[in-house]
Amino acid sequence: MDKKSDRNVRFEDLKRRRSLSVDLHLHAPKLVLPRLSESSKQLSDAENDNQPRLSKPAIKFKKAKHYLEKVDDQMNHDHLKKLAKIFEDTKSEGAEGLTMGEFRVAMKKTIGEEIDDKELDLMFMKVDNDCDGTVDWNEYLSYMLLEYQEKQNMVSRDHDVPFTRPMEEKRSNHITAIRRIAFLQALSTRQSSLHAADIEEASRYLTLSEEGVLNVWNLDWALQKTINLRRGTRSVWFTDMVCLANCNTFAISGSDYVINFYSFSNNFVQKKFQIKSLRFCAVTMDYSFHQSDYQKSVLLWGDTGGNIFIIRFHDNPSVALFSNSNFPDGVCAIDKLMKTQSELFHVFKLRKAHDGWIQQARYFSSKKGQECVLTCCSSSENSLLFTDITELTDTKKPVTRQSYFRVCKSILCVTYDTEWSLIITGGRDCDVRIWNPFIVHRSLAILKGHQAAVTQILVRSSERQAISISKDSNIRIWELRYYTCKQNISCRQVRLGRRRITSALFNESRGELVLGSNRLGIFRSQGRTNAPVFDRFLSSHEKSVSCVLYNKLFHLIVTGSDDSMVCIWDVVTGQKTMQFCAEESVEITAMAFDPTWRRLATGMRNGSTLIWNFNNGACLRRIESEADLEISSVIFCDHKVVTAGWNRSPMIHVDSKAHAPSAPLFHKHEDDIMTLDHHNNDNLLASAAYDGDIFVWSLEKGIVSVAFNMYKSLLPVHVGTPTKTYVTSTGQLAFNLSDFWLPTTLPWLGEDQSWQNISLGAKVDFDISRAATEAQNSFQPNMKISYRAVYKVLFLQTRSTCENSASLLASCAKGWITAWSVHPRGGLLGYFVGTQNSEMVTAMATDSRDHIFITGDGNGRIKIWRLRGYCDSEDVTRHRNSQKSREETSGLPTDFVPTRRFLPKSTAPELQCSFRGHTRAITSIAFIDGFGLMASGCVDCSVRLWSLDGRYVGTFGQSRAWNVRTAHELSAHPPSMPEDIRRVASANTFLTVKGGYDERWKRVKDVSAFFTKPSRNLSRKSTAADRATLMQNRLAEMNVSKESEAARVSQRESVSVFLRDIPHGVRRGTTNANKLVEENFLKKLKYGITSSILGNFNYKPKKRHREFRLEKKISWHNDHVSVYNSLRFVNLDDVTQPPVPELIRERVSQHRSANTDGSNSWRSFKQERSSIPRSPSSIKHPGRLFSTAQMSRNFNPTARDSIRLPTIVR
Repeated sequence: MDKKSDRNVRFEDLKRRRSLSVDLHLHAPKLVLPRLSESSKQLSDAENDNQPRLSKPAIKFKKAKHYLEKVDDQMNHDHLKKLAKIFEDTKSEGAEGLTMGEFRVAMKKTIGEEIDDKELDLMFMKVDNDCDGTVDWNEYLSYMLLEYQEKQNMVSRDHDVPFTRPMEEKRSNHITAIRRIAFLQALSTRQSSLHAADIEEASRYLTLSEEGVLNVWNLDWALQKTINLRRGTRSVWFTDMVCLANCNTFAISGSDYVINFYSFSNNFVQKKFQIKSLRFCAVTMDYSFHQSDYQKSVLLWGDTGGNIFIIRFHDNPSVALFSNSNFPDGVCAIDKLMKTQSELFHVFKLRKAHDGWIQQARYFSSKKGQECVLTCCSSSENSLLFTDITELTDTKKPVTRQSYFRVCKSILCVTYDTEWSLIITGGRDCDVRIWNPFIVHRSLAILKGHQAAVTQILVRSSERQAISISKDSNIRIWELRYYTCKQNISCRQVRLGRRRITSALFNESRGELVLGSNRLGIFRSQGRTNAPVFDRFLSSHEKSVSCVLYNKLFHLIVTGSDDSMVCIWDVVTGQKTMQFCAEESVEITAMAFDPTWRRLATGMRNGSTLIWNFNNGACLRRIESEADLEISSVIFCDHKVVTAGWNRSPMIHVDSKAHAPSAPLFHKHEDDIMTLDHHNNDNLLASAAYDGDIFVWSLEKGIVSVAFNMYKSLLPVHVGTPTKTYVTSTGQLAFNLSDFWLPTTLPWLGEDQSWQNISLGAKVDFDISRAATEAQNSFQPNMKISYRAVYKVLFLQTRSTCENSASLLASCAKGWITAWSVHPRGGLLGYFVGTQNSEMVTAMATDSRDHIFITGDGNGRIKIWRLRGYCDSEDVTRHRNSQKSREETSGLPTDFVPTRRFLPKSTAPELQCSFRGHTRAITSIAFIDGFGLMASGCVDCSVRLWSLDGRYVGTFGQSRAWNVRTAHELSAHPPSMPEDIRRVASANTFLTVKGGYDERWKRVKDVSAFFTKPSRNLSRKSTAADRATLMQNRLAEMNVSKESEAARVSQRESVSVFLRDIPHGVRRGTTNANKLVEENFLKKLKYGITSSILGNFNYKPKKRHREFRLEKKISWHNDHVSVYNSLRFVNLDDVTQPPVPELIRERVSQHRSANTDGSNSWRSFKQERSSIPRSPSSIKHPGRLFSTAQMSRNFNPTARDSIRLPTIVR
């Protein structure tokens, strides 16, 4: 028995045993076996992955992970019975459970000796919820059950309804129904696909209505232009439109029996070619080109006679057809086109493919190279035609295979899924049918749910879904994997006026479903596509990301968001491994790992704190607060859980299983606490508040040892009761008055703020909010709290608390970053501005050795600083030796002034890298040790992975997984950039993210410098020899600069080739040219294009429309306006009296003979006959009667071939 069949047998055994008993041995397969198919699928996907191989340091890790998946895959019922027997034997011997070594031996005895010990140890730590060092059978089963349940919940949440947002309505200039919505994609002729995201800005949406109005929209659905294609007074109705993206052209068919081709450039439309003299009107068209070779394409259309025309282009249509020498006038009849012998194109015709009008014609090409044409009509006998045209290269063998599909009530729409080779149809029977192209007698599945005829069918290939639209504006999204309805959008949510939906388009790259009647409606999908080039925005969460953490034990990224979701991501691939909800409708505001890295604590906005086993989503403990106040920070330290927030005092909770009482620390802040951090070696706790106060607590004593505030003193303020002190307004803290020293030359102090004298014994308020009202007693007046808030504090774990070394970093208002020594004789040792435009530093992180310092601000900018050697003992000593000792005695008594005081260092550390990582505020940054990477979370719901040199790896949650284990592997990957950053990025961000300058732009820079460099030595009267000498000198300078540039260390090759990637220095040379272009453009707008000879030759008469006033009230009938107009008619023939039949004459004669009063009888007979109702406007024929209303209704004077016979009424 092979592996697959064995797995199926085990799964059937699982279902049988679920209904038999609740014994522990029979519960085991219920908990584990459902994960077999999922793990095997992941394993097969990993084996088929074509990504680059891992480097040598990561081979062991991947091998271990492979064995862990193999353990889950091999666990069957017999293995679980053996494992349960081992646990029972251990329990019978008096042991509480298996230790890590015993668990390792038990798993190897159960499955095999080839399992990696490291992965078994990681599995043991995941199962051991209470961290007591042992695992029993109940813990093992609970872990497996919860892990399976949370993964199932994660899958169900990830596969939620695709269209969650309401429809966006767009007004248009269309009066009648929109016949086609098309996307004219802008393409690049370059080979690199990385240029497509930049060129996509030139793409446009086109909408065409029946009356010939063409609207041009940009990607944001802003109307760019309106064009009326109906020329003259001839009444022409347009039927369909297709876009020829590879030649920047679109084609339109109409009731005038022609197909017109129009070129489109910069919103300018010009007629290019025409195919005329069609025998039947073309009603549906389709066009497709090869993505690998833009020169090869196929154009097809179906007409009212049931014929199908196919034009196969072997070169670009602009060359093969539009510029062909055989058609110099740009006009060609269809008969001549079919007879033309050319190597550039071939024309084929499938005669009478259907009995009636062709409703839809579609061309598809599979990955294997199979080409097929699908057409449908309203006939029941040949409803659907599948035509294989793969070998359709000449007229000798026009078709490889044709298959007819029959549906009782006909087919109105059809599409094809190229991934799974499925045909999807919709018809008047309100059903959606799934067909196999090779099985014609019956459909694979019938999807029911619509209550009206299905008129539109679309495919969402990235999610394996189908979208069906019925005549009553009901939209349904179907899951093609399981043939189930994923979402039902009722007609009440589709508000497009009184008209029905006549056209639809789903843009796969942008995730937009566009509907059209005479107005437009847009549904935007929340799903992501597998085309990273065109991805507009990738999100990791549904709401703003609040916390990002890295777990160095399991190598996972853990993120929390405002929708209370906790997501676990694999760093190596970027894929989600686990997701669970902390608490419904409660935001996550803080997160932290315990010292063992096996548990996760989440602080909630309602004041509660939850402790989790994040590997399976099991809640181990819940810590409630007395008041429902927000928790802004939570940490683990010294077997305690410390929380702080709006309660203004850190709360201490004992880290234990049982419920233990909580107690606040002795002192209290005057305002809300923003952040906490813990120094592991010295057991110090730092808390920062919204008023700028930073308290450093001694957890052993439970009191504040020193306090800092950059707006009050540069020295540490000590807590105590010496002879001369001041206390706060609330009387909680007492500080030494001699600790306050604040020179007026500090840059964050305003010019209008100066030092004030403080009298002895005065009660000075340490709270900033009260300093504004008590300015006469305060030493820093009139400062707003919002300009003093401290948002983050960060301890440098490798630095000890000495006097001359900064071990605490704090991010303050207006982008100030301060470095403090928490020693009693320390204070402020350095400060610098870490942001631009006074933005706040909202996130900070360091590596494990404190050599790198990473900051993120409110503008989405990430900066990486070299922290090694900044404000350490050597740096501070060097700075103080270069600075004269000062004694600032103004404002304080002489006996309170210390002997020596030094100003802090004002220079910033070395900035290694700076770039724009997000477009909005960054909330959290995590450094990934061992990988050389960092993860950033933002309020825009995204979590992105970066290297330390600014290279973009990807966004967690994207459909295509990456495979990078170290930052060195990124050099082999082409540089990329998020699309939202590309729109707003500066030249420095492009330079950083893309890895350096491109050689082509260096050439542009040299040429620009050559032509823009001022010639100071060249006078107006210089000779030609002088000009030649100067030209040679410039060329020599350029050659020298090129040689010096080549001698430098070569940077990574870049792919930035667009003008907005040019550094600012290159753009300076084009300033004058841009100014001249702007002046000419304004002159053109004002005066137009004029000539001294021809005058204003661009004059066009303006079209002025006068509003027509309707005297009568507009009435509606069947969703149409009732229009009263004179109809064409013909004169009626005179009505002749028919002769009296012989039978009637005989009866009359008999009646006369029978009655004596014959004259009266004959008169009564004539009266009875005249009483028969007779229409004066009718023509009597033998046995048939024709109504003049029917004749006038069916008479069409514009018919091309012949006048139709009037309708016969029996």
